[in-house]
Amino acid sequence: MRARRRHLSMLGALCALLLLPTYAHAHGHLVRARPGPGDTIRVAPRTLRLQFSEAPELAMSSIRLVDVQGRDIRLLPLRIDADSARVLIADIPELLAPGRYTVRWQMAGRDGHPMHGQYDFVLAADTARAVGPAVPSPIATTPAAAPIVRDSLPAQTHLAEGFDSESSTYVIVRWVHFIGLLVVIGGVAFYWLVLGRVHQADLTDSVMQESAVRARSVALMGAFLLAVATIARLFAQWAALRANADDPAAMSLCVMVLGSGWGHAWLLEVGA
Repeated sequence: MRARRRHLSMLGALCALLLLPTYAHAHGHLVRARPGPGDTIRVAPRTLRLQFSEAPELAMSSIRLVDVQGRDIRLLPLRIDADSARVLIADIPELLAPGRYTVRWQMAGRDGHPMHGQYDFVLAADTARAVGPAVPSPIATTPAAAPIVRDSLPAQTHLAEGFDSESSTYVIVRWVHFIGLLVVIGGVAFYWLVLGRVHQADLTDSVMQESAVRARSVALMGAFLLAVATIARLFAQWAALRANADDPAAMSLCVMVLGSGWGHAWLLEVGA
């Protein structure tokens, strides 16, 4: 009886894993930004503010700012907006020169699915008049901060290239993991729930033994598949985050596993 309760508890834990956000279909995406895709601005920004459809995990998110020559502009460490957990903020410590800039972002929510993208904005050539020292003028009628002017620049906020949660390899690993989990649940449920109820029915011992052996074999096969997929999912997640991180060397396995909700869920799964 104790063994049966233990296996039923394990079955319940496996079912609970299905409720974790690991298999959520809606991935995080960029909702709005300031400066935004295709914007032409006349005041040098001191921060980049990116709002996403879900709260990003700070340990698995990054923002890069690149000028037209491909040089990285130094940004201060990322932070979450105090008023909204869905907003990432990167402070720009130095004034930007006029020109075109590219914002490259990567984020992952609690489901751990990394997404990345980029967009351009332009800092107009007359920016110096807006950000320089104020010069008294009797005819000045415009405020120092000019409004954002929309331009017809192409805006690309998500990249199909690269390795992230929508890449075929990443999707295959997730599906193999999901199938392995279902096979384990099916084998355990059949052994303890189905065979347990028909044990007293008019069945021969040979049929019962053969069914039990097959159920255990299916469960073991699913457990092996699940174990392989669990390890593969860890490294697929790590590869996806490192592929588009602003500092791949800083994205270590320990940071990913111990510093994010996805990592905590992965540890819970391994412990189960």
